[in-house]
Amino acid sequence: MPAPQQSTTTGPGLVRDLGTMHAASVVIGVVVGSGIFLVPAEMMKDTGSTHLVFLAWIVGGLFSFCGWRTGESKASPSVRSRLARSGKADGRLAGRLA
Repeated sequence: MPAPQQSTTTGPGLVRDLGTMHAASVVIGVVVGSGIFLVPAEMMKDTGSTHLVFLAWIVGGLFSFCGWRTGESKASPSVRSRLARSGKADGRLAGRLA
């Protein structure tokens, strides 16, 4: 049985160069993709109600917002001054939540 012949010509093709940033981008894409497409299906199976799933996403969003505002207020003085200006724009309710 003859051995397969290898091509000796090198033409344009794909470059096999995958760096750290490329690998990290692939991993982040897989994690975000699974969170967006798989988690809601599991939540629907567990709760059985669309309203409860939406409520869970809204509550999670509110917790994230409050965490962001709290972290922002613990930042440097220049960020705190921006927080004071944005607090005026956001209103008293958002300022009290954080």
